[in-house]
Parts: sequence; structure tokens; C-alpha cells
Amino acid sequence: FDKVKVEGLKKNQNHYVEQSISLNKDTFSINDIQHEYIKLLSDDKIKSLYPEAEYDSLTNYFTLKLKAKKERDLFVSFGGLFSSKPIDEGFIGVKYNFLSKTAITLMANSYFGRFHNSILGGVRIDIPFKIPFYSQTTYNMGSWDYFKSNNVFFDDIKPSYLLIRDKYLKTEIGLPVFYKGKLVFEGSIGEIVNEYYQTKQFLSTDTTDKTHFENIIGGIYFERNSLDKPQYATTG
Repeated sequence: FDKVKVEGLKKNQNHYVEQSISLNKDTFSINDIQHEYIKLLSDDKIKSLYPEAEYDSLTNYFTLKLKAKKERDLFVSFGGLFSSKPIDEGFIGVKYNFLSKTAITLMANSYFGRFHNSILGGVRIDIPFKIPFYSQTTYNMGSWDYFKSNNVFFDDIKPSYLLIRDKYLKTEIGLPVFYKGKLVFEGSIGEIVNEYYQTKQFLSTDTTDKTHFENIIGGIYFERNSLDKPQYATTG
């Protein structure tokens, strides 16, 4: 093969898929393109890629034609936990994909219950440069109410009050390292607030003690996955 041509999507979307293929050769074989083909199939914005080989009598090479189908834009997920203890919890998540010369994913989810409540929103941008990378920013705000989640079967009917509120803003940038690895730069800033009474004898009108913890975190990590199967792996 001497070139790859993507069809089936809009012009900008075809360009995104073509730019996502990293080949540093003028000509290539099936073995050379296999990893790039599998990488594209694993993209959650691409539903399918049907390959075709078209012979060019002028160049005596083949053109690899990929007929692409786009995955649906909107994903909605639901979940929940039902328990004999007061930690029942529900979940709803929403994800929306935009695909053009770059790929943008908007995401949001929420957990809700007596013990734990949280809401998260974020955006991820995938940019298919010569060295492709992604940038993802998320904001999360949650709370844990240890007083409401008290089990009434305990002898201690009125335990110490404790409410924890946690919020953070996190950004990360990831780069591929060969075929199975990635290098990630990340940073976050957040705050944790504890509200509590230091005695078991209190009224709802009493003022709680509060402790604030502020945090700034930065990091770099390398991750590599060499599992032989996505499920029930035996080596790697």
C-alpha cells in the first residue's frame, strides 16, 4: 500500500480519522498498518471501519480504503445500589461526542443517596497531530453524610455528627508512548471541609466545628498495558 483513504463520514471527520493514522513510511504492508487499524477501532467515537484494497495500475500499489461509520453522539447510563444498610445510592451519567478535525467529549454524572452525593462535569479533547495527544479537565463536587447513614440497629442511636464536603478541579494531558503505553502530566487543586461536633449531645441549631484542607497536586506518570486479552487475561 502507498496511501490510506477514509470514506463514509463528513469531510472534517474523515480528516480526523486519516490524521489519527501514524505511518512514517511511503509504502507499508498489512502488518505495518495493523496496530493503527486496531487503535482506530478502539476509539469510542468510531463504530466500525471496513477495509478495502484498491489497486492503482499507474503506481502498481494498492490504496487502503477504510469505510467508516460514526458511533452515536449521546450515551446515557444508569445504575444504583440497594442495600440492607442505609447506603442506597443511585447513578446517572451522560456523555456527548463531537467529531470534526478534533474530537471533543462532554461528560457529566451524578451519584445520589443518603450517605454519598456527588456531581462531576468534564471535557476531553483529542487532537490527532503528528504526535497525538489528549487534554481532559474535570470538576467534581461531593459530600459524605455519616450522620444520616447511621444504622438504627446500633445501640448508639445518636453518633457523633460528621459531614465531609470535597471538591476539586483536575487537568491532565496524555501522550502515547509506542503502541501500548502513555505518558500523562496531571495537576489538580481542591478543598475538603469537615463539619462535626465534638460531643454526642447537640441540637440541630448548634453550630458545627469546621476544618478546611486545601490541596494542590501535580504529577507525571507512565502507564503501559501488555495484557493479552481485554477480559480474563492470562499474561501481561
